[in-house]
Amino acid sequence: MASITKNHIPGGRPNRPKLYINPSCIVIHDADNLAAYADANFYANLLNTDDTALNSWHFTVDALGIVEHVPTDEMTLNTSTATDDPGNDTSISITICRNAGGNRGQAEQNALWLIRYLQALYSIPTKNVVPHRYFDQGADCPKLLLPRWDEFVRNLEQRDTVINPDRHLFIFDKSEIIRAVLTNGSPTACPYYDAVHKEQINGENTLEFYMPAQHEDTQYVATESLVAIKDLDEEFYQLFVVKEVEETHESTVYKRVFCEHAALELVDEIVEDRRPENETARNLLAIMLSGTRWEVGIVSEMGTVSQLNFYYESVLSGIHKIIDTFNCEVRYRVKLAGGKITGRYVDLLQSRGTNTGRRFQYTRDMKKVTRTADSTVVKTALYGRGKGEESGDGYGRRINFADVIWEKADGYPVDKPMGQEWVGDPDALATFGRINYDGTLRHRFGIYENEEQTDPEALLRETWEALQQNKTPLMEYVMDVVDLEKVTGYASEKVRLGDNVVCIDNEFNPPLSVEARVIELARHLDEPEKAEVKLGNFLPKVSDTLARLERVEKKINDKEGVWDSKVGTPNGYIDTLRAEVRAGQGTVKLSHHNGILITDNDYSPTKAMRLLGGVLAIANSKDLVTGEWNWTTFGTADGFTADLITAGTMSFDRARGGTLVLGGPGNGYGRLQVYNEGGDVIADLDARVGGFRELYVGKLTSNTIQVNYDNDIYYIDAVNGRDDNTGLDPSQPLRTIQKAIDKVPRFNFGVVTIQCAAGQTFYETIAIQGYYGSGQLAIELQGSVLNGNIAIHSNGMDVFLEDGIINDVPLAGELNGQAATVYVTDSRLQALRIDVNTNSLCQWGLLAASSYISLDRCSFYGAADVAVEAGEGSTVNITDCTGTAPTGLRADGPSIIAGGGTAPQGDTANTETINGGQITGVFTAEAGNENTKFESNTCIMGHYSTKLAVWNEYENWNGDYKGAIQGAWDNSGNHKSLYFLPVDFIKENWYEINPKSVLKCFLRLTRYAEGGYPKEEPLYLYMHNYTDIPYQGEPQLIFPIGIMPGLAWGEERWVEVPTWTLTQIINGNAKGFALYSPNGDHYAKYKEYLTYKAVLGL
Repeated sequence: MASITKNHIPGGRPNRPKLYINPSCIVIHDADNLAAYADANFYANLLNTDDTALNSWHFTVDALGIVEHVPTDEMTLNTSTATDDPGNDTSISITICRNAGGNRGQAEQNALWLIRYLQALYSIPTKNVVPHRYFDQGADCPKLLLPRWDEFVRNLEQRDTVINPDRHLFIFDKSEIIRAVLTNGSPTACPYYDAVHKEQINGENTLEFYMPAQHEDTQYVATESLVAIKDLDEEFYQLFVVKEVEETHESTVYKRVFCEHAALELVDEIVEDRRPENETARNLLAIMLSGTRWEVGIVSEMGTVSQLNFYYESVLSGIHKIIDTFNCEVRYRVKLAGGKITGRYVDLLQSRGTNTGRRFQYTRDMKKVTRTADSTVVKTALYGRGKGEESGDGYGRRINFADVIWEKADGYPVDKPMGQEWVGDPDALATFGRINYDGTLRHRFGIYENEEQTDPEALLRETWEALQQNKTPLMEYVMDVVDLEKVTGYASEKVRLGDNVVCIDNEFNPPLSVEARVIELARHLDEPEKAEVKLGNFLPKVSDTLARLERVEKKINDKEGVWDSKVGTPNGYIDTLRAEVRAGQGTVKLSHHNGILITDNDYSPTKAMRLLGGVLAIANSKDLVTGEWNWTTFGTADGFTADLITAGTMSFDRARGGTLVLGGPGNGYGRLQVYNEGGDVIADLDARVGGFRELYVGKLTSNTIQVNYDNDIYYIDAVNGRDDNTGLDPSQPLRTIQKAIDKVPRFNFGVVTIQCAAGQTFYETIAIQGYYGSGQLAIELQGSVLNGNIAIHSNGMDVFLEDGIINDVPLAGELNGQAATVYVTDSRLQALRIDVNTNSLCQWGLLAASSYISLDRCSFYGAADVAVEAGEGSTVNITDCTGTAPTGLRADGPSIIAGGGTAPQGDTANTETINGGQITGVFTAEAGNENTKFESNTCIMGHYSTKLAVWNEYENWNGDYKGAIQGAWDNSGNHKSLYFLPVDFIKENWYEINPKSVLKCFLRLTRYAEGGYPKEEPLYLYMHNYTDIPYQGEPQLIFPIGIMPGLAWGEERWVEVPTWTLTQIINGNAKGFALYSPNGDHYAKYKEYLTYKAVLGL
């Protein structure tokens, strides 16, 4: 395969605009020079030096190799010379050489390999691989490929689906930045071999591979780095964490790498005391994943469970408890885009795999088969034990089903008399029972436990079902097979985890012909024709092992204090010292001047104890000059004084002092436990968990966990308000709607009203997300205009919008809008008299997903596709609404649009149903008063900061800062933090837009949930005029903006700044913003990026 050589166009040339992109397609060109010398290196020289060369592209491919001219995350001018051309802004561009005498066929093969490599790196589907003509209808390019473009695409797809040994291993560092791609398809890339991906249903999922140790890219494959591989069928990836790297020196030097699946990080996430009732598997999974890096993915509809308890266990254990309850199967997956990990998902499926009818037959595609029957787990009868019954001193004996009667005459599967605490299976007894001396058969008993079950009848049913799973031997078939799918390319030969397949071997005695599920699959990534398939009538369960380990761990933790008092061995110190005492080493000397002196030896002592004058002194070193002992620990009748005390368990009445430090480098995780008189842990501040396990307080105030039962009104005034006001009094209004939303506690059981001043204009994007409780949030616009959009996602409370206008203002610069002006998922919304005006780049006026929406007398104008759409099981009720769009209403199954009266009119279709969606209401299409349609006379231009530099009066520019710092903390020195903006990009957008005025300017910052006072700290904002980090001396700040309303721990929001800030940037007088508190007070830590946006009048 071809190698890639980098020969980048120098910065500053007109054909390298240095604008960054997130590529979503690949554009193919043909070179226009037919001369023999016009190879890839010729074009590299041309693009780098020829001043008339105004176009550029990312790669040139010839028969000998590939040259990269521009990094793939930068824009090229490949479809035109305009930076706003969609072809330039979205594509990676490839030019294939046509030089005379060159091997064009090999060049195309190299191009195919490069395209597949880029598709894997950026998750670009084959449909997004397009010819130059796609973006320029007048271009006869790629000239040689256009007549056979379909054939070229088929070759591209065939290399992926038939025989593709070139599977990439994407290597990310711990910061999730991609560092290398391991592949066997390029001589310059780091190869791998003996790579095996082994996965079990609901169980083990590992990756192991080898690689040469000398390649430079092996430095990135270290413990805790990440490895991603593409799934066989789906557009997602499996993600693994490197756990072992073993280097071996033999005839060659190589490394063995063992990886665990990234989902095992959920072992380190703890779910506290949660007892949900009558919940679906989806909702239970959402509870488990709340606060983790993983999201709910695809979840099959499996009904509800009356109650499922989770009590201080790992999230992974909780997930497997859901799996066991619903008898379903889990799949973990991640998404990659732009060389980044963009999402982690957990799917719960009723059953993985399909009934394919695939047959494995010895001598055809089965090289070896091993059948194992295991009867050690066979039981013919089971006792059932449910939840412990509460007694005076806690939980005592567990409930059973002794008082439940089953009789076969009543339709039950077996007779179970009153008083019997177990249930047996007569057929299993006849087959596997043990013979008593009198010839009768004896049951093989086992115990079924469900610590959450409180209903004896349900416990009996569960025990019977468990018995059916345990009354026969476990049968396992392990096959070494030839993967004919990879050898022949026929999809009918494929096998996947969970499939039902048939195993045939006529040479077994008796002949073997069995149908079973694939419960484990091991694939060789670099030898795709090889695979090991394990069939069985059982599923391996990681949940059983996890639960057992966690129960043991809990018992150990609960008794830890008791055991410490008996043993007391911190880091092995006490054991070591005890061994030294038992060894009998050392000497004792008595003298008038030295008292009693005890040393560890007589010739070169290193430790000493002296008893003299009522003082016990201890030392472990001597002064090198005087030879005197360095006495550091003293004991008197008043107590002990020491610079270090190492102890297992210390008994004391009380401790006094300044700072208590627990954990840290060399000491592991810090932990503080508080016990009651009975020896129970009532508070546990554990660094591994991040807080107290159980906490009782009179009043709890937190930025992240708050509960509201009150009916409050927040007052908003865009002109006179301030976001550091309370907002609860008309004389103390807030300035922004979003600030009022953020003040609503996440657990809301009250009615909260946000009342806007009448007739004002707000420039905001509103987000209402992640609120729980049965309360309500009502936003009363009172005729005001919101220039922005609204996102309402994953809320338990009801949301109301009343009496206002929402204008989705067009965006410019680096900001991205959302696909719908009003976007609602997993929420309930009622809108009354709301006029929605969507800009032409926005697909929907309102889009609902898994939500309930009520629209009463609302209007929708300007959407590029649909005025109102219901999707993913939503219900939208419409009453007397108006508007226009290409399609008025659309219901995407299994969603429903109901109601009556008027509804938005469609230019193409008034209503549309797809995928089984329903529109049950009877509507009259009505455009309404189109004079109210929004004609945008504003736009919003936004840009992200490019870098951050932090200066400290003690460390100058040398501090290791991971974010911006304002002020000083604990005599750490005052700070100045400089955010740099893409000034040239801002100016370029400004002159393209050519606005008439600047209406508003905002900064969006995020404060870390640590450092300084947790509540709102005011922002001390300045500007600076540095193009790059000065590195020497204290930075000089200009244009003080003033003291602005600040942010609390973990808060992220927009802060309004004066409009003259943009004027100073456009005029070249400023190049960024700075945080600086002159007195060093109001210490706060902010994330390393900010966003700057301006509302421009056109």
